[in-house]
Amino acid sequence: MLISVIPYEDHINRRNENFRDKYFEVLENCDDVIIFDKEESFIKSDFSEFILNSSSILICPEKSSEYEKLYAKATGIKIIGV
Repeated sequence: MLISVIPYEDHINRRNENFRDKYFEVLENCDDVIIFDKEESFIKSDFSEFILNSSSILICPEKSSEYEKLYAKATGIKIIGV
């Protein structure tokens, strides 16, 4: 099952068109979408932990997502870099 978790509904509006196209393509292929917070008041680390606590694998860019990698490693979640 593929579940997408997004920080808040309007976050995509700040991205360029190419990113948005890919983003919506991924969302179309998800089995479910969870909106973390309907406000922009979320804290990134809380958002990351929320996602990772519901995951068995972290798939992330090799040269970013340092906090997420540290959290995943500390909690025993498999990490796949792309």
